[in-house]
Amino acid sequence: MDFSIELLPVLLFLIAPVVFWIIVVIKWPKEGGAALACDLLVYILLSLQGEYVVSNHGGADWNLEWCPKGLAHGYVGMVGRHKTTYTMSGLYYFDCILIDRWLWHPTDWDYMSHMDP
Repeated sequence: MDFSIELLPVLLFLIAPVVFWIIVVIKWPKEGGAALACDLLVYILLSLQGEYVVSNHGGADWNLEWCPKGLAHGYVGMVGRHKTTYTMSGLYYFDCILIDRWLWHPTDWDYMSHMDP
């Protein structure tokens, strides 16, 4: 694998919340564990209120993406494409969103192929 320096910020972005919670739980086991449980409960409640959004980030690739309420949303770009983006709170819960989309709400990468011509 060719490791690029451009990949480093992405890896740090994904690892930072996990490292933060590990440090908090180790330093303050009772309070940190309770805070982590509350944090995950907030994400679960927001995810239960979410919805699938149709998006097209370019070309003919119409996707059906899961957007937890208040963490990600769909919008129409300047050239008319339907897209999805994360809110600032969504960036905090980005790891949870990735796991959620991987396990429970997978993205339908070829959404329009199911439609009749």
